[in-house]
Amino acid sequence: MKTTYQQGDVILKKVSNLPANLKKVNTNILAEGEATGHFHAICEKDSFIQKKENVDKFTFYKGDDGQTYVKIEKELDLLHQEHDKIEIQPSIYKIEIVREYDHFAEEARQVAD
Repeated sequence: MKTTYQQGDVILKKVSNLPANLKKVNTNILAEGEATGHFHAICEKDSFIQKKENVDKFTFYKGDDGQTYVKIEKELDLLHQEHDKIEIQPSIYKIEIVREYDHFAEEARQVAD
């Protein structure tokens, strides 16, 4: 079973359990692009990409530090308007955004979609 999935600038890393003191977030969106309006979304298998609230079969969580997690209870799809779909296995995942380092400015920043 895979432990890491990547779709564009979004990475899901399998973790063994959820940290304490997380808050549930009612969405299916992992990340939204600042420039294009495109988004990465968890959706039912073989469905079309859409933004939803009141979702089931998975739960998003956010920590006070801004870190997000998703608990997936059945096989679902990770969808994006410009990427191939990825089938995600049931588990708990930490959601990360790819970072790039600007050697001239000597700083790291999140990749912008």
